[in-house]
Amino acid sequence: MKPTNTNALFFYARPKTSNFSGKTRIGSAIGNQPWANDLAKALITDMHTEYAQFGSSYDLYTPEDFPHLDFEQVDTGMHKMFQTLLQTYERVIIVGSDIPWVTQQIIEASFSLLDTHDATIIPTIDKGYGLIGMRTYVDLFTDISQWKSRASDYNLATETIALAEKKGKSLRVQEEVFDIDEVEDISLLAEHIDEYPHMRNVDAFLEKQPIPFKVSIVIPTYNEEANIAQVVSAHTHAGIEIIVADGGSTDATVSLATNAGATIITSDGGRGGSLRAGAKAASNDLLLFLHADTVLPKGWLKAIQHAITEGAVGGAFKLSFNNSHWFYTGGAAYANMRARVCSAYHGDQAMFILRSVYESIGGFPDVPIMEDVMLSKKMKKAGKTNQVPLSVISSDRRIKNYGRIKSTFRYFLMKSLFYFGASPSLLTKIYR
Repeated sequence: MKPTNTNALFFYARPKTSNFSGKTRIGSAIGNQPWANDLAKALITDMHTEYAQFGSSYDLYTPEDFPHLDFEQVDTGMHKMFQTLLQTYERVIIVGSDIPWVTQQIIEASFSLLDTHDATIIPTIDKGYGLIGMRTYVDLFTDISQWKSRASDYNLATETIALAEKKGKSLRVQEEVFDIDEVEDISLLAEHIDEYPHMRNVDAFLEKQPIPFKVSIVIPTYNEEANIAQVVSAHTHAGIEIIVADGGSTDATVSLATNAGATIITSDGGRGGSLRAGAKAASNDLLLFLHADTVLPKGWLKAIQHAITEGAVGGAFKLSFNNSHWFYTGGAAYANMRARVCSAYHGDQAMFILRSVYESIGGFPDVPIMEDVMLSKKMKKAGKTNQVPLSVISSDRRIKNYGRIKSTFRYFLMKSLFYFGASPSLLTKIYR
């Protein structure tokens, strides 16, 4: 080492070798480790560039500068790095590679804090920390009780702070930030990426390759033997879980869906109950609710992935019908305007939502009708929603069977009664 400053910044990032593996939790969640590896490489490139190009008050190091040291175990790696660098430098900071919010300016400010404190850390939302700095070495690593713990109630930052206090060291705790460890963190980053121009490679990567979520399609059914085999067969490919939530069909719906490759869940309580049961049985991170008589457009999966990558918690598609009559095109135009302006979606628009968000807002309410409108309202309160610019094709059969005039009257009557607080049981009688 040939120091040119009194400060040293160690950028803790895995070397981008041929067997590189990064963001493994994300890779496991989406079932695509190569994609997670590419994201990790983009993060490393952008953050290293940020610290290398603009840092003037510190010398920058990476694990590649110390080939004789083992950095596979993060706790022992940091322990060794502080011991090594503090023999030469007055102040040393170690920062992770997956914290876009820790810019060069924050690094500079952290060094300044070490003028008056023995140490400083920046905690992360997931109860760890993304930056730690010291001016005199204090072992805050080997005595940690659960360094590798993934338990939801374990807080590494809290234990580290308590350990510093126990050893009589003054530690300045800075403002908590996000790091990129979970799928939801990527959506948050994408939503705010314009605020961080140094994330050029990550921005370009996410634009070109949106998050390849695993999707569970939930299809509520009741006597849908005319449609179910076709809709299930159209989507039984890699990464797609098909759950048919049947409400007591008396025809061949269940057997046809089973033969087509769907998982069958039986339920009662109307369509709302079926949707709740289907969502509960789903195992993937993204839920899509599809009517058996609705056809998804070409490119639907990438459109959803792109919407979530850009920060949406959920949304729906534009609506169209398999009938070109002005009544249907006009009805679809109204529905699309309502969705665009009010973020109010209906079930025939193939609503989608992150599973974590769905569970946090309580999912579909336990009602026999208007469950889609109620979920749409809760989803809007939970975060940004998105009407993707592709149209599903919905069947005109119900409108044809009931009649165009009667269908229109029933729709607006039900909507009006709903907003004035009518009971679901009354609305169900009107619908039937």
